[in-house]
Amino acid sequence: MLSIARIRTHRAIDETVQQWPSRNVALFLHLVRHVAVIAAILWVPLNTPLCLLLGVGFLVRMWAMEAVNHRYFAHRSYATSRLFQFLLALLASQAACRGPLWWAYVHRRHHRSADTIEDPHSPVTHSFLYAYFLWLTVPENRCTDLSHVEDFSKYPELCWLNKHSDDIAFGAGAALIACAGHFGVFGSSIDGWSALLWGVFTPAVLVLHCTGLLSTMCHLRTLPGGYRRFDTNDQSVNRPILALLTLGAGYHNNHHRFPAFARTSFSWYELDLCFQILRVLQAIGLVWDVRGSFAAKSLLQTRHIEDLVCRDAPMLTTLENV
Repeated sequence: MLSIARIRTHRAIDETVQQWPSRNVALFLHLVRHVAVIAAILWVPLNTPLCLLLGVGFLVRMWAMEAVNHRYFAHRSYATSRLFQFLLALLASQAACRGPLWWAYVHRRHHRSADTIEDPHSPVTHSFLYAYFLWLTVPENRCTDLSHVEDFSKYPELCWLNKHSDDIAFGAGAALIACAGHFGVFGSSIDGWSALLWGVFTPAVLVLHCTGLLSTMCHLRTLPGGYRRFDTNDQSVNRPILALLTLGAGYHNNHHRFPAFARTSFSWYELDLCFQILRVLQAIGLVWDVRGSFAAKSLLQTRHIEDLVCRDAPMLTTLENV
């Protein structure tokens, strides 16, 4: 358990990392999840209900990763209540991508030093494989420095979840889905094992690989299939196909220009489903102060100096295709 003294000095490190060999544990957990996906493909044939469960499971987890861990905890692009904040964090834990405080800490590091040697997962200064996955196994990248997330580390429930996101929280969610399958909640053709394999492990692995693609493909300007709207001081690029898979996160150059905004789309052809769902949640009062929920034209003309990681990046006169 994190001591109060260590929290007050803002140098607390996630205790789970201290207790376990970080690299071995990380590799083992990822190996188990990928083996589960292989088992699902080999021994549990897909049917229509399982396809629906897989699709819904992926969309929910992808939305939670992008709207909760990324746009809320890392960038505070909207506000909500303490209770709903915790519920959102629990939902994001089902993506099996570690805790909300760790996610915010690492991602803020990324924005402060994007595509420099200090960037924890840049394919520009590191190898593609390192930026895609191996950075997750490095011990220093599995720590949570609370001095960079003071806005959220003051909540004990988030500190607890940050330590137990990948074991207790994810395990409880997996058990719930498995029990629902066992008792026929998803229909007679889905049992507990098939629900666990196709409804938990497979969508979680897909989200992991989508995140890896964002960290790499959206920072490699020389590859075709993308464009830059803003002349940012990094190599970020918008990739429409990836944006469809990640519910809007693929408009990465837009995001690096306005990181504190809840939206990544600035034109009619840029679909940001994540932001649209946030607008629905705002309409029913579950979230509020959603940044960027006004006309795109005025958005592009705004400078938000309050954002810690926002850099001065003018709009390109013409879109730069790469």
